Amino acid sequence: MRISPTCIQEKQFSQELTLTQDLGSRTDLILGALYLHEVAGEPLELDVPSIGFVPRVYVIDPEQKLASYAAYTQIRHRLTDNLRTSAGVRYTKDQKQYYEVTRFFGMGAGKKSWAASTPRLAMDYR
Repeated sequence: MRISPTCIQEKQFSQELTLTQDLGSRTDLILGALYLHEVAGEPLELDVPSIGFVPRVYVIDPEQKLASYAAYTQIRHRLTDNLRTSAGVRYTKDQKQYYEVTRFFGMGAGKKSWAASTPRLAMDYR
């Protein structure tokens, strides 16, 4: 028996935009957004000559898609020359989609989305 990938396929695109603004000599603001899109697949073929499966008879052809969007902001304030505090939040939304076709068992598919806001509080000393 042999299971072999026929060709791993992946395409990805991402873009991030970040804006910063000084709000005085000790404070700055960061705003940003991120977009990620990916399509991936790894077709497999099963070859079992002892029971009559010959190459390309049983093929699994899956495809997965991902779209991710995020927006974030952070404000930083320097308390002293060596101590800085920051607070921020990031909102992320992800969507995944899966689709699979097999020669004997038909097809299967699924789709899921989720989102989250993530706060951040930090203190840096250098």
